[in-house]
Amino acid sequence: MLDLDTELVDAHVHLTFAPRGASPAPPGSEEIQAVYLRAHAGAGVTLVRDCGCLPGSEPPPHGPGLPEVIPCGELVAPDIPFLAQLRVPVAPDRLVQTGRERIQAGARWIKLLADAPGSDGNMLAAVPTYPIELIADLCSAVHELGGRVAAHTTGPSAPALVDAGADSIEHGGWLDAEAVARLGARGGGWTPTLSTALLHLQPLIDSGHPAAPHLQRHLDHLGATLSGAVAAGVVVLAGTDECAAGSVRDEAELLHRFGLTEADAAAAASHAARAFLIAA
Repeated sequence: MLDLDTELVDAHVHLTFAPRGASPAPPGSEEIQAVYLRAHAGAGVTLVRDCGCLPGSEPPPHGPGLPEVIPCGELVAPDIPFLAQLRVPVAPDRLVQTGRERIQAGARWIKLLADAPGSDGNMLAAVPTYPIELIADLCSAVHELGGRVAAHTTGPSAPALVDAGADSIEHGGWLDAEAVARLGARGGGWTPTLSTALLHLQPLIDSGHPAAPHLQRHLDHLGATLSGAVAAGVVVLAGTDECAAGSVRDEAELLHRFGLTEADAAAAASHAARAFLIAA
């Protein structure tokens, strides 16, 4: 078991809805967020980044004993079916201005749905939701105002999103060593959400699905790339995403299993993540 302190950080959570299973309280309410925040607190988590809330959600509760919340707001995404419950559609010609407005309104982070699966539902073949050049313009505009962009990507466009200026890559299973080097050169972050990846992929591998060899190669590639990320300067972040609130210790253990040293895996769930997420 990793030696983790009690000042833990979960860099990729969803507080306003149940990613899996029954909702413990009305979606979008302060009550449901309190339920999840108490679960995080019970595991020693003192800071979370909410990477996508339901539109119209109440602000997260705060107070003694509850983790601090860095909200990304609702997803910035076009009018497509994927994760539609987490966004009000943003047309391409409104993308840059929407990013500016979010930061001017006080947001420190915005969450961009940078790619999405097509009609086949294949997450590993997700395609960009906006032209990469437009995403680069968004990142530049947000950076000019002191904000940062977290980019969801499960498809092969991940390296291009690094070059577009995304500050943290969320999921990012298609990152390669060259893209990691470029991301690390500017101190960027990567939240692999390994628990969620395995939640979806491991049962297919174990059941002998026809795609199992491809999926195993994908996980092997992910581990090989992740093992060199910290040395390349990337800030690896522990994030639980669809998995249970308070399970960040399990995510840190997976980061170690996938190639991070014990110290780096612990840092990904504590001080390194904290310093990255709250940096000015």
